Amino acid sequence: MTDGSVARGPGNPEGVPRWVWAQGGSPVDWDLPLPEEPVELRARVRALVEQAPEQGAALIDGAEWIADPLWERWGPLLEPAGMSRARFLQVVAGYRRELWLWVMGERTWAQSAGGLLGRVRRRLPAG
Repeated sequence: MTDGSVARGPGNPEGVPRWVWAQGGSPVDWDLPLPEEPVELRARVRALVEQAPEQGAALIDGAEWIADPLWERWGPLLEPAGMSRARFLQVVAGYRRELWLWVMGERTWAQSAGGLLGRVRRRLPAG
């Protein structure tokens, strides 16, 4: 689908265009999958928050704890579309309140990761 058409479905309920034009002009498939919930990571971060609240809050604010595994999954598609690892970390850090709610059990992984994915999409450079 290089014509800008939109496919709706379980992984794309908002109907976001499946193609984003990279800076070089080549199409990038934009159907980024939501990774499985990192249950063990969430449990470790929550335990830290409960045992040492200031350290836990600092960890969540820094965002690397979740940005690193997400970058492994999404980075190979985001870089050609113009988003650097450093910019991705900024975007994730800006989502820290929602990530906090997920860690504390107030949001589902689908809500948190899906919202972050939308935030990343909106912050890609215009092609």
